Amino acid sequence: KIMDVGCSVGMYVDFLTGRGFESYGVDIIDEFLNEAKKKRKGNFVKGSAEKLPFKDDSFDTVLLFDILEHGDDEKILEEAKRVSKKRILAIVPRRVDSGLEQAGIVFRHYIDKTHLREYAEKDLKALGDKVGLKVIHLQPVHNLNIKNIFIALFKGPVLLRDIVRKLIYFVLPRKDFPTEYFIVFEKS
Repeated sequence: KIMDVGCSVGMYVDFLTGRGFESYGVDIIDEFLNEAKKKRKGNFVKGSAEKLPFKDDSFDTVLLFDILEHGDDEKILEEAKRVSKKRILAIVPRRVDSGLEQAGIVFRHYIDKTHLREYAEKDLKALGDKVGLKVIHLQPVHNLNIKNIFIALFKGPVLLRDIVRKLIYFVLPRKDFPTEYFIVFEKS
């Protein structure tokens, strides 16, 4: 039994229901829920991430994909812990790499302007500790390839762009910069 908090139009709920899970989606926006109920399989309920309309230990797993950064993250995680029997899966925006920031290259423009915060690994572990959850997996995800940004910034004739692209790929070391973290919290 799985719940997706902030389910939007229910894509994850539909996917999980199609794979045999008893899946629920919660969102506060009526338009999203109406569309989900019309087009997706699963159960959809109106509710706030900070006060979920379910009893304690109602779900095996709770999904918090791109939710914690939009509100009181401690309260949201505490509420997810309350309704979860086992684990909470989360995706959050990663703090911009200091090397990129010093070079004047940031990917904040890719990040939703409604985000209240970004996270470093230590922030996520401290947040889990505050609410009594153990971080059992923490992985940077969604790489932003800097080479592609440099290439996209170059304007000019196609032949010259191809030469610049090949030069950039040859000269710059391969390094990706993750834009988010995927975390698995587990109840102690």
